[in-house]
Amino acid sequence: MTTEFHGDRPITSAAEDRFGIAPIAVRIASSLSSQAGAKGLVLGIEGAWGSGKSSLMAITLQQLRSNAEKASVVEFRPWLVGDRDQLLAELFDSLATAVANIEYRGGDATRKTKIAAQDVAEKLRSYAKHLGPVGKLTGLAGAVVPGLSVLGPILEKVGEVSSSEPKGPPLSVRKDELAAALKGLNHRIIVAVDDVDRLEPAEVRELLRLVRSVADFPNVAYLLCYDGTTLARSIETAIGVRDGRAFLEKIIQTEIGVPRPESFALRRLFSTELALFTECGASVGQRLMQVIDTTGGRCFDTPRTVTRILDSLRLIWPSLEGRVDLADLVWLRIIAVANPHLYRWTEEYLDALAVLASGRGSIDPSERTQVGKRLDEALEADGTEWDRMVAELDLVIPRLGYGKGDIKQGDERVFAMDRSHRERASQDRRLGSPDHSRIYFALAKSKGSVDVADIEALLSSSRESASAASELLESMAEESSSSGATKAERMLDHLRYTSPDRLLNSDLRNLASAIASVAAKLGSEHIEEWGHPRSWALARNAIGALRAPAGAEWKNLLVELFSRAPYLDFLVYLLRVETQDHGLSGEQARSYNLITSIDEYGAMRDSFIPRLRNLGIDGIVLQRRSASMLFAWSQAGYRDEVVAAVLKFAGDDVGRLAYVGRSLIGRSRDSNGEEASIDPKGLEAIFDDVPSVLESFGEAASAGDQNAIEVLSAVNSALSFYGGTIDGWITLERERRAANKSVA
Repeated sequence: MTTEFHGDRPITSAAEDRFGIAPIAVRIASSLSSQAGAKGLVLGIEGAWGSGKSSLMAITLQQLRSNAEKASVVEFRPWLVGDRDQLLAELFDSLATAVANIEYRGGDATRKTKIAAQDVAEKLRSYAKHLGPVGKLTGLAGAVVPGLSVLGPILEKVGEVSSSEPKGPPLSVRKDELAAALKGLNHRIIVAVDDVDRLEPAEVRELLRLVRSVADFPNVAYLLCYDGTTLARSIETAIGVRDGRAFLEKIIQTEIGVPRPESFALRRLFSTELALFTECGASVGQRLMQVIDTTGGRCFDTPRTVTRILDSLRLIWPSLEGRVDLADLVWLRIIAVANPHLYRWTEEYLDALAVLASGRGSIDPSERTQVGKRLDEALEADGTEWDRMVAELDLVIPRLGYGKGDIKQGDERVFAMDRSHRERASQDRRLGSPDHSRIYFALAKSKGSVDVADIEALLSSSRESASAASELLESMAEESSSSGATKAERMLDHLRYTSPDRLLNSDLRNLASAIASVAAKLGSEHIEEWGHPRSWALARNAIGALRAPAGAEWKNLLVELFSRAPYLDFLVYLLRVETQDHGLSGEQARSYNLITSIDEYGAMRDSFIPRLRNLGIDGIVLQRRSASMLFAWSQAGYRDEVVAAVLKFAGDDVGRLAYVGRSLIGRSRDSNGEEASIDPKGLEAIFDDVPSVLESFGEAASAGDQNAIEVLSAVNSALSFYGGTIDGWITLERERRAANKSVA
């Protein structure tokens, strides 16, 4: 389909009229063609830019041309002319040409008529030739003021300006002869000048001088098109009068204002034209009509505004179709034209929202307050306010507008979108989706973002194989957004909120394996936060989302994953978090965060612990995250087994024991200047008598054992935070144990 852009071109025929201006044009044309020929006429078509005045003039001229036996049309374009003398010459040449083309009158094309027309044309050119020096008279324009008879004396001085001009009757006599000839021709000549208000002030002054005095002839009418307010300012600048409007009234005998189109007519035009090159479903269509009625009703003020918005949509829709929500896009293009400050604020706000959604940024109350303040400033700059806009904004950016502004708590109107609304916005490709918002502004999908097509591709690949799904997710891990988050991390976040019905279109076992695979990849490349890579929490939530669609197969899926998947570090993390959330380790349970029942947890744990046993203490201490492995094994209910395995590994060798202790502070935290710490209570997961172990480490450290030195340094670092020391802790811990023993 070929798209036709309308641009800023006026309509040229009554058939194109949608706002009832054609009947007005017919009446104007009738009046101009039937006016009394004794005097000239200056008629103004007045209207704001974009109101349709050029269209009204164009249809008027079309009507006049259809009645050529009564009137001829001259379209004069003064902005294409250079100085004042050229302006004068161009106007009279146009008039002479129009007269010379008159070959009939009243339908009777006689030789006499042709001769008369040619005679008038010659008189016009002769008059212009003698009038030329007028443009050279200093101060002439300033002297011509409506109501003052100054033209005659000025014309009589033409001979004094240039003695080289042809001799003959005075210029005033020549003008009288020309006027009589034009009157006798009995044919109207309409000089149409569009966009008078776009001329420079000096050009406006010259044009009005010609129209009012120099070229004021019988049977010649001037049809001027302008914005009255703008033209009045140019007059005030050019001539130095106080009231440009009052001055203009002395030039223009009759002024016709372009009627303001009804809001309904503008909205109807927009809807009709939009339907020619876009389409959408019923639910989007309903919101689209709300946008057109609400935002369009507020912003559609002239046909030009409607045309500009439609042309912008014609330009960008082919590249965005199927990738964005049409209703949201229409709203955005409307405010881009009508509310530019709100448009810029919206872009900045959605960029910030995307950063927050990625997990790579945060916003405090003072920043929320500032964002809300900038919103109010943008609305005020666009001539509106929050109370008038809240419902409209909520229509396109869900959750924007809930709550109130508060200096202490932050402006609650902004950043109120929760995860469920974000997920729905993403599924529907809405403007408020952090993964789609950049498309609306940049016409391209933002780097690292995820859309519905990406989710469907992952689900489809899982049906093929676990390796296919893993390859796809791992390729996403190579693509990062401007906020720093990878596309894989965003995908994991999306999976958490993907509906169970949609997830049923995948192979859940293969999908779980792929999630664990990309988690392992991300964990090996990204920094740790709070003891684990940030991507692992996303991956855990994504795996947890598979529980509902898996149903009764969930336990079997977990058993298969934990017994076979090679991603030990990530599986250890999953086991530890679930152990703590069940309350089996740590200070309190977090049932709201669980992804397993106690029975499912037991099956998962029992399928994984044998893998740690087979690895053994000597294998675990070589792992990158050996501490997590030892803690997971111990905290899952096998502490005694772990303590026995450690003692068996170390025997009577304090150095080997210190080597195991060193693994509890992580192999990446060694003597490279990084500060590492571990609370002595944490050592209880691995060692039975921690005070005695620490004392033995002290002896080994004195003997130069590097592992013992690093363990003691890490413990001392943790205790110093509370103002304690290792010796002090050992004393207190032995006193506590003695007290507990006596009570027992």
